[in-house]
Amino acid sequence: MESCPQGTVILNNECINTICPQGYYKSPSSNKCLKACPEGYQSLEIERKCVLCHYTCLTCSGSLINNCLTCPEGSSISYNKCTEDKSQLTFNIQRVPLQAYEFKLMFSKKITNESAAIVKSRIILNIDGVDPSTYN
Repeated sequence: MESCPQGTVILNNECINTICPQGYYKSPSSNKCLKACPEGYQSLEIERKCVLCHYTCLTCSGSLINNCLTCPEGSSISYNKCTEDKSQLTFNIQRVPLQAYEFKLMFSKKITNESAAIVKSRIILNIDGVDPSTYN
């Protein structure tokens, strides 16, 4: 059975009331009742449905940014919010007179635009033996 009348859900290939029975949750992508919500979704007991976690959370208690229970790898949790771990990057180069350098930062995982802006705003260039006031 693929569909039921509006206002009903599917459980064991049968159309039933609007709400799934206790212990089941309405699928986020169909009208089917599931025993467990898919990864990235949280089951709400009262509504008996699956809600999408905030994109920063791996598991959650609701859909808000401060409803995170666990975070994806590379993130840490504080006050139920996941934030990307920030690492300090260090470069060692030799100074060659009259030569320009171009640097590219490579990350081991995809970062958000917000994180990229933070990294860009916090880059500090220190070249040993060169007065920082001479940097362009």
